[in-house]
Amino acid sequence: MPESSISTSFWDVLLQMGGSVTILAFVAVGIILAGVSGLRYMRRKAKTEPVVQSDNPIVASDALLDALEQTTFKKASVLSDDEARVLRCLAAWERRQTKGYRVLAGVPLGTLVTAQPSEADPEALKALAQVRVDFAVIDAAGEPALMIDMPGRAIEGEDAARDAAIRQITCDKARLHMIAPEAGTGAAAVVAQVDKALETGLIKEKKPIMPRRPMAQVA
Repeated sequence: MPESSISTSFWDVLLQMGGSVTILAFVAVGIILAGVSGLRYMRRKAKTEPVVQSDNPIVASDALLDALEQTTFKKASVLSDDEARVLRCLAAWERRQTKGYRVLAGVPLGTLVTAQPSEADPEALKALAQVRVDFAVIDAAGEPALMIDMPGRAIEGEDAARDAAIRQITCDKARLHMIAPEAGTGAAAVVAQVDKALETGLIKEKKPIMPRRPMAQVA
C-alpha cells in the first residue's frame, strides 16, 4: 500500500475520533448547564412560594420544637381533693374484686367510644378528644364498662356545662353507663354506686333471646 494512502487513513481516523470526543464534550457541557439551571430554578421557587402550613397540630416543625424548648413547664394538678379520695377508694376496690375490672383516671372521652366513619364529624371528634372523663372502669377485655363524672373538677372552665353535655350525649349514644354523683357524695358512696351498677347489669346490654327452631320431624 502507498505511503500517502496510509497517512490519509491515519488522519481520517484521528478526525473521526476527534469528532466523537467533541460531541461527547458538548453533551457533557449541556448536562452540566441543565443541572445548574434546574438547581437555580428550584432555589428561586423555594424562595417565592409561600410556606404551606399543615392542618395537623401534631406535626412537629422545627419552629414548634424551638417554641417548646423556650417554654417553662411545671406539673399541674390533675385531680381535685375529692377526686383523689375517690381514686384511692377505687384502687382498693380494684384490688378486692376478682372479675378483672380496672380503673383509669383522666381519660379522654374519645378513647372510650368510636364513631361510624360515614357519620364522623371532624369537629365532633375533636371535641371528644378534648373532653376529659374523670374515671373509667374497663373490663378484662379492655372495653369500657362505665364512667364516673365527678362534680367540681380540678380544672374548671367556662365550657364545663358544655363538656358535661358532651359526656352525657356521647354515653347515651354509645350505651355507656355513666355515674354522676352529687356534690358532697363521699368516696365510699361512689364506689358503692359502681358496685351496684356492675351487679345489677346496668352496664350490659341484654341480647335478645332467639327462638329455637323446631326440630325436623323424623319420617
